Amino acid sequence: MIDLTDIELFKDFIIIEYDGKIYDLHSDYECKTVVFDGSENKMTLQFNKKDSDTSNSGKVAIEFNEARLANFSLFFPYTEDSATLNIIYRGRFEDKGELREYSQQGERYFYFEMETGDKFEVYSKRVVFINTA
Repeated sequence: MIDLTDIELFKDFIIIEYDGKIYDLHSDYECKTVVFDGSENKMTLQFNKKDSDTSNSGKVAIEFNEARLANFSLFFPYTEDSATLNIIYRGRFEDKGELREYSQQGERYFYFEMETGDKFEVYSKRVVFINTA
């Protein structure tokens, strides 16, 4: 597990180096599910490796804990590109006309977008990358 909570502002973490391996979530993985569980305040992006014949593990996830969904947009119909993560980063958000890095509750703000334009924005107190294989 690697903690991404305080990753540098605006740094795209679509490529993650962890435990001596490189995980390219754009080129080598497909997003299989995006699940927001309101009872646990947790959002999970689950990825499967496109080519399972390599040494990297086949399943990884990014978990947003103590999360609140801020915005999302989905576009239909889905295509093969719908499962391709295009960008993911920690950014700022607007609050009463001011740009902020942290909410009053200590949450950070994360943006991610799929190749087809589907977008999600989420507040979260803790974000982790997990090899789930």
